[in-house]
Amino acid sequence: MSLIIDRLEFQRQYATGRIINLGCSGNPAGLRAALHVDMRPGPFVDGPTPHPFWQGDARHVPRPDDSFDTAVMGEILEHFSTEEDAMEALREARRLAPNLVATVPRDDRMLGRAKWEEDTACPPGETHVLWISADRLWRMLRDTGWDVILWMQTTYGWCPCGWAVLAQRANTQVAATMEVEYQLRLKERFGT
Repeated sequence: MSLIIDRLEFQRQYATGRIINLGCSGNPAGLRAALHVDMRPGPFVDGPTPHPFWQGDARHVPRPDDSFDTAVMGEILEHFSTEEDAMEALREARRLAPNLVATVPRDDRMLGRAKWEEDTACPPGETHVLWISADRLWRMLRDTGWDVILWMQTTYGWCPCGWAVLAQRANTQVAATMEVEYQLRLKERFGT
């Protein structure tokens, strides 16, 4: 049985507790009660996101350790210019929250192009510059101290387009509520 889910639905289902949405890009998943972080200022993010917003770099968030329960990184890693920069953001997410919900596109045809060329709201120069294969993503997560709990293929509309990952800090126990929620969602979705 293949596990496949819409990328935004995955973010909505698995982001729980106090949430920080790193690279929120206008909050397309509609996450409520989250701190939204993006490098871009102004109405592109503030308009559709009437929730707390901080303009800044996902690699350096001025919040204390463990300020959040879940860090969401939806389609952000492929925008960093180097793998080390992307890994620095993953380490920062690990510092801020014990749980990670990440979605990453797998389509290398988007490299060097506007995120979605037909999207006129996409700011100039926003490109996919880092192609992240499944093996590369797995290694990046492991090397920045994350243990993968759930790995699914994601869709954008009808098209399989990437991966969704639920992870926790390495060497820690899964919060009982996250484990229970995960098991309930599997049962609802697949009857297992």
